[in-house]
Amino acid sequence: MISENNKKFLRKISFLENFTDEELHDFFEILDGPILLTEGQQLIPDDVVDHSLYIVLTGQFAIYKQQNKKKIQVATANKTEILCEMSEYVSSKRAVTIVVSTFDARVLKVDIKKYPLSMRVKIRENYCNILAQRLINRNDEYNALKKDMANIILNSQEESNKTEQLLKDEIAKLKEQLKEKTEAFNNLTTTV
Repeated sequence: MISENNKKFLRKISFLENFTDEELHDFFEILDGPILLTEGQQLIPDDVVDHSLYIVLTGQFAIYKQQNKKKIQVATANKTEILCEMSEYVSSKRAVTIVVSTFDARVLKVDIKKYPLSMRVKIRENYCNILAQRLINRNDEYNALKKDMANIILNSQEESNKTEQLLKDEIAKLKEQLKEKTEAFNNLTTTV
């Protein structure tokens, strides 16, 4: 039987929150791990195709994406977070490299093909809901950024218009001063 501590831990995993105690027990029995990894070690080597997802037990992982022939860290993952969650749905090569960034780390491997059909359906349904919510959140973030950019551009244009008007006013003043000085100079030279 699954211990209370393990049950509490698994309930923190987003796609297991609505599992019954019996389902958590069955899920736990089929898990692979814990798998121990050391600092700098890749979770999955680049040349390996793996459709499993991983639950972080301990440690921290740095997630890198290749951009312009450079590896750029785009995220980190900590305890109870899921790694490689898209591998179940995408059959192409991984888009990111996941590396242990602490002294060591432990993960549980979830090979979804090992689970009974009813549990696979529930896991996938829960995870689809999570992914849909992520898309909604990203869309909201995108729209907020778009609005911020529009405001920045609008403010920039307003500032530019103000600056342009100040410059025009300053030029008009300088022209007026030049005209006055020219007239004064002309008056001075005609009287001499």
